[in-house]
This record gives sequence, structure tokens and C-alpha cells, in this order.
Amino acid sequence: MGEPPLGSMPALLDRLLPETLALADRPFAVFGHSTGAKVGFELARALALHGRPPAHVFVAACPAFEFPAWGRDLHTRPRDELVAALQRLGGTPAHVLEDARLVDLLLPMIRADFQLALEYEVLSGPTLDCPLTAFAGAHDPNIAVDDVAGWKRHTTGSFQLVRLDAGHYFVRERNADLVGEIVRALAKEGP
Repeated sequence: MGEPPLGSMPALLDRLLPETLALADRPFAVFGHSTGAKVGFELARALALHGRPPAHVFVAACPAFEFPAWGRDLHTRPRDELVAALQRLGGTPAHVLEDARLVDLLLPMIRADFQLALEYEVLSGPTLDCPLTAFAGAHDPNIAVDDVAGWKRHTTGSFQLVRLDAGHYFVRERNADLVGEIVRALAKEGP
């Protein structure tokens, strides 16, 4: 809350990389959901360039290329239009969106998150060489399973696409299934 919101991937990586490198002295995996998948992917590549590649990368509810065009300018829309879009998208609790002071407090961060998601393009750099698992919600109204399957091109390591019987927010709807798949994938690779 006390830091300025970051709406660009390079700026975000500049902040995350030193903190993450300090923790990457033992085997680790990276997980990201939705926009977090793009962040996790780019962070994993940056860590690999610094000699600390992850053991596995997990991306969830995120297309491999760009987010759907329907939201391209979402972060620039007037307050009321953005709040209405958040209501349609789901994920933000209704009590948050009904509290005008809370919305005003959170809106700069929400705008930066949407800017990060919607303006992101894959940064130049190497392809990952670790295993990558992509999770897709079979009932996600905005992100097709085939678009999530495109993550395969981002690694020379093994790739697995896992379809979960849920929508976009399967991290809540199917949490046990998601965690179980992650545990199985990591167990196969050993310590």
C-alpha cells in the first residue's frame, strides 16, 4: 500500500528479482495465476539468467500469448466503467466494490494490474528449460483451454496441460485438485 503501483513487467521484475534471488538458494518452483502466471514466467526466466532456475513453473488461467482483446483498454476506463467491468469479471468480492472509499483506495493498484496484464508482451530472453505445467479452467468464459495450451512453446522441458472442471477462479473453486496436481508434478521430479 505504501509503494507506487507498477504497471509494467520490467519495472515489476526490477523489484522482484533481488528479493527472489535472496530466497532461491535451494530448489523451488514458481506458480502464478492469471496475470501472476505472466509475472511468474518472466521471473523464472530472469532467475535462470542469474543461474537460479526454478525446478518447475506452474501457470494457471492465463493464455500463453496475449489476454483477450475485450479488455485491451480496461485500465484507462473511467472509474464507474472499471468497477462495472470488475463486477462482470467476478473475483472481487461484492462488499469491496460496494464500498466507495475502499474502491478509491484500491483503484490505482487495480489499474496497474490491468495495465500489466493487458500491455504485457513476452520479454526477450531464453526459453525455459524446466518442466512447465499449465492449468486451464474448462469453463473459463474468457480464456480458452487451447490458448493456455500454447505455453508449451515457452519451454524445452516437459510440458503438461491440466484441465480443471471449473471457471477462471479455480484456485478457489478447485483448490484441492490444483494443489494435488502441483504436489504430484513435484513428487515426480524428486528432491
